[in-house]
Amino acid sequence: MQALETGVRVIVIGAGRFGRHYLRILAGLNLRRPTGIPFIARLVFTRTDPAMAAAIATARALRDDPACHIPEVTGRAAASGEDVARQLEIYRPALTCITARDPRRGEAVHAEYSHPALHYGAVLCEKPLADAVWVMG
Repeated sequence: MQALETGVRVIVIGAGRFGRHYLRILAGLNLRRPTGIPFIARLVFTRTDPAMAAAIATARALRDDPACHIPEVTGRAAASGEDVARQLEIYRPALTCITARDPRRGEAVHAEYSHPALHYGAVLCEKPLADAVWVMG
C-alpha cells in the first residue's frame, strides 16, 4: 500500500457518540481535501469497550461506507491511559483527536491522553484542559 507510506495517520481517542462525528468528517476529507490538508492513509480510533465488539463494528461500518475515502480504518480498545499510550506508540499519528469520556474519572482523561499525544503531532482535544485535575509532569 503506497498510500500508507506517503499519507498521514490520524487517531481518534474515544469514538463514542461524539467521536463518530469526527470519524465521519475525517473519512470524507480525502475526497475534497482543502489546500494544505495531507492525505489520510490510516484512520485509527479507540473505544473503551474492552471486548472490542463496538470498535470492530464501527470500523467495518466505516470501511463499507462509500463516503469513506481512507484506505485503512482500524478500531482498537483503549480503556486506560496506558492503553492510549500504547496505541499512540504503535501508530504514531500526525493528528490525535481526543473525544473520550470516562464516567469514573471525568474530564481528567483529556489531559492524560493529550500529554503523550503531543509527542507525535497535532492534538485536537474536545475539552479545555484548564479544568482537568490531572497534572502533566
